[in-house]
Amino acid sequence: MKGQPISVAIAKLGYPDSEMSIAGKKVYTWNNQDSGSYTVPTYNTATTYVNGQPIYSSVQGSRTTSYDYQCKFKVIASPGDIIENFEWNGDIGGCEAFAMRLQKKG
Repeated sequence: MKGQPISVAIAKLGYPDSEMSIAGKKVYTWNNQDSGSYTVPTYNTATTYVNGQPIYSSVQGSRTTSYDYQCKFKVIASPGDIIENFEWNGDIGGCEAFAMRLQKKG
């Protein structure tokens, strides 16, 4: 993306969440956040002794797991809106959507 107009990033990512000027440069920021939870099944085997004899049983249950994915993608552009640099800050769950959109041709 370096050397291309900011319009290329906007065409692929949509309008940025914020735009600001710092030291004569423009900084465009896109944010992505996704959180939630999901339930997964669990299986355990239990052994119970009755009159000294083992009785084996399988116990099925569930466990809830939560996630919180985040990403901040910044593009630094010249006063003429030419991309000079960019940076990522986040995890794969949050940044993957940006990476996929940037890899698309067109």
